Amino acid sequence: MRKILTFLMPIFLLNNLYCQEYKWTFSAGAWVDDSAIGLESDSDSNVYLTGHLNFGTTIGDTTFNDWGAYLVKFSNTGIVKWATSFGTSDTFGVDIAIDSDGNVYLAGLYAGPFIIEGIIFPGGSQSRIFLMKFNNNGELIWAKSIGNNNTYVNAIEIDSDNNIFLGGNFQNSISIGDSIYTVRGQSGFDSDMLLIKLSSDGEVLSVKNPGSTSVEFIYDLSINSDGIYVAGHLGGSTIEFDSLVYNSPKNNLGCIFKYSHSGELEWINTINAPLFSESYSVTTNMDGEAIVASLWSEGNFYVDNKISIAKFSANGKLLNNQLINNSGYPDGYVEGIFGRKRMDLTSNDRCVYFSAGLTGNFNIDHLSFNSIGEKDIAIIKFNEVGYPQWLTVGQGTDNDEGLRLSSIGNNIYVAGDYASSHLSFDDLTINNNSGNNDKDFFLTKLTDTTSIILCPDIDSLQVTYPSIICEGDSVLISIDNSYATYTKWFRNEESLNYDNEKQIFIKEEGIYKVLINENSRCPVPEITFYVDRMQNQDENTDITIYAKPQANIEGTETVCLGETLFLSTPSDDNYIYSWIVPEMLTHSDTTGHSIEIEMTVKKDSMVFYVEVLNELSGCMSVDSLTVNINPTPILSLHKLNNSIWLQSSYNDSVIWYFDGNELPEFANCQSIEATHTGYYYVKGTNVHGCESVSDSIYIDVISIGENIESDLIIYPNPVGDNIVLYLTLPPSKIELTDVSGALVKTFYNESILSISELKKGLYILKIHSDNAVSTFKIIKK
Repeated sequence: MRKILTFLMPIFLLNNLYCQEYKWTFSAGAWVDDSAIGLESDSDSNVYLTGHLNFGTTIGDTTFNDWGAYLVKFSNTGIVKWATSFGTSDTFGVDIAIDSDGNVYLAGLYAGPFIIEGIIFPGGSQSRIFLMKFNNNGELIWAKSIGNNNTYVNAIEIDSDNNIFLGGNFQNSISIGDSIYTVRGQSGFDSDMLLIKLSSDGEVLSVKNPGSTSVEFIYDLSINSDGIYVAGHLGGSTIEFDSLVYNSPKNNLGCIFKYSHSGELEWINTINAPLFSESYSVTTNMDGEAIVASLWSEGNFYVDNKISIAKFSANGKLLNNQLINNSGYPDGYVEGIFGRKRMDLTSNDRCVYFSAGLTGNFNIDHLSFNSIGEKDIAIIKFNEVGYPQWLTVGQGTDNDEGLRLSSIGNNIYVAGDYASSHLSFDDLTINNNSGNNDKDFFLTKLTDTTSIILCPDIDSLQVTYPSIICEGDSVLISIDNSYATYTKWFRNEESLNYDNEKQIFIKEEGIYKVLINENSRCPVPEITFYVDRMQNQDENTDITIYAKPQANIEGTETVCLGETLFLSTPSDDNYIYSWIVPEMLTHSDTTGHSIEIEMTVKKDSMVFYVEVLNELSGCMSVDSLTVNINPTPILSLHKLNNSIWLQSSYNDSVIWYFDGNELPEFANCQSIEATHTGYYYVKGTNVHGCESVSDSIYIDVISIGENIESDLIIYPNPVGDNIVLYLTLPPSKIELTDVSGALVKTFYNESILSISELKKGLYILKIHSDNAVSTFKIIKK
């Protein structure tokens, strides 16, 4: 069942209510590719830009005649206040941060050696990190190098104490501060994350290097009063975070994790795309929530890509994940600073702005566009529930990308690269400075003059649930809408502590209520549904709880092998029964409330099940019974002349029978001497109470009595406790054996033989004298 809440929110597109305006645009570049990589704004709405330039690039009044990194400060009206450049062709400015005193920190990469204001950066064959501090007039305060070959930085942030945080990765062993850090995987190929904390003077305070034996990156950082948020990529599935080992759902996923300001890992989440994801940018809003932008790949990551914008609460709970469809986003996986340049986020109030270079067909909810060139610059605003507010586009005819964002108040700054001969932002147009369509970089200021917040046009917000609950079962209640970002669940006006869950399980009766987006600017009227037991339901009932059918199996729990087992369960005309019996057993119909089973298989125990379904409610109960199977005695009779002996299982009690009549005098005898011609058999009972009957054996009796020879008399026979011998000559030895020939006792020079301790049965007496042996049968009674 679905409880559907229908309401319409008008979409206002009137310019005076809902619009954005480009204020100014700046561009620079020379004959070869130039780029914008890092962007930041300060509290006075000044904006700072860094990246890489080629010789002959002019910024403001300065033309730079060398390759290198650059740092520029603009006023809020787009006037260049100062600009500086340094380094070589492999020096890149990557990211910028501003402290509370207005000082500017620049982090970047270099390989070849260079000198800046007398400070020597020795360089090497591969990238390493530079970190510089400037005052707000562009004067260098200090500069330092960090790491060695294959050490990278992608992000810099400043906390409220003006501590510096650098985020990146390293591929070879590096020395930072007093410690050496070694990559966990293959040196020079695999990569571990690198998070460095420094004082405002550049002193290293701490280093963290999460990683695995694969490739991990940190791409972006965001810091608020609650902690340090990190966006990046996990190449491996088992990642070490100090003493914690995190098991990723699979390899190659984008990630976001949070450290406390004391350096403790609080939580980590992954962006679980079907194939691959890469998290490039993270920002935090005024509510302490973290928003992360990622590449989301569902198939071939060179073709089948989307953009994920996911929001997380301060404690790591996923609040929503909006996917932007972009049919022609072809670049796939890109590492390092060039990966960081894929897309960016910035927050303002509770809204978030997103920018990237998009191509082909683009759509998200009510917004869509088709790119003109290879890539167009898209800037999108989302409100706090993830609903897109507006889309504005910078368009040319070639490969143009919006790469970095920064915001202060309602002013949004966008920087990027463009290869088109000209690039237009509404009625503002800039030309390509290189003259040959190599890439130039741009910076533009956009003022967001929106006076309303646009909310989803939700025709049917659905809370989905079944109409029936079987007593004791839990059922899923779910909200079917991606914009249901914030939720609060209640039962009988008491909180269920399922805040911000879109799905919950319930099992008890009561009045349930969910508040959706309650404290946002897009609240949804509360949705209430009633859960009642069958006997209490009325016209308001949405979900009915039905009692489950009785399925208690009745029957013995112990049975003897070969017996018939009878099992049953309570009978009801509305019930459907299904017994589950091991296949090797013969049994009666399995669809009745009772069943008979022939227990013919030798096993210690077996488990029997019954499923009972109530046709009216669809509720089912299952019960099981474990039945112990006891063995029956194994009885086998053998004969020799008139003697009969029994082979049986251990500790069996037996009763002898002759022609169907019990022979009580031979109870529990293992052997007897037949005294009458006819059929003999035994019935045995074991310690489990299980019985069996031997096959009958026929005896044609040979007379048995006192053994009397001319020189020997033996009596009585049958005998009780003593055998009396009268012998002419004393025997040398007398042996008593059982019928199988096993020696029982030996006597010497005795005429009275005591056998009181022996069991009842047939025995053989052997009398040795001179060179002869006389043999006699003796029955012990």
